This record gives sequence, C-alpha cells and structure tokens, in this order.
Amino acid sequence: IFLIFIYRFFICKNIIDMESMADKWRSFGWHCIETDGHNHQKLKEAFLEESNGKPKVILARTIKGKGVSFMENQLLWHYRDPQGEFFDRAMKELGC
Repeated sequence: IFLIFIYRFFICKNIIDMESMADKWRSFGWHCIETDGHNHQKLKEAFLEESNGKPKVILARTIKGKGVSFMENQLLWHYRDPQGEFFDRAMKELGC
C-alpha cells in the first residue's frame, strides 16, 4: 500500500497537476483509491478495500492547516510551528 497526501494548495498546480494523479496510477495498473485525508473512517475503509491482487495506492486529499482559521491554506504554516498565542488560538479552534 502506498499512501500519498495531496494538499490542495495553489502552488502545487504550478509544479504538478495533482488532479490527474489517479488516472496516472491506474494507467500503471495500480488499484487507486481517492479519499478525504481528514476523515479517519474513510482512510480506514481505503486501507481495508480489496485491490484484487493489484498494488494499492491511496490518494488522501487534504488541506494544509485545516480547522485553524489563520493556518488554513497558508504556506507559512507548512514549515512554521505555532508558539505562544498562536498555539493557544489553534488549540482552541480545534476544540482541544
């Protein structure tokens, strides 16, 4: 099983078109499953899905910083960790 997290971020399209990724994997004979990378139940179902002897790839579509208003789809937070006030605010928005 090969798991790929696909981030929906505008910069990705400038580098590689992730939308046709499933078709590319299928063309090489892989059993390809596309799912919501934020939904644990959907990920579990994808891991358990039968692939009929084919190698399996799971394309888990995600959004960087999902669930935190000031982080969502913001490139800065891809490589920066929240500290102090930012950490507290993020935890509150996530219900922690």
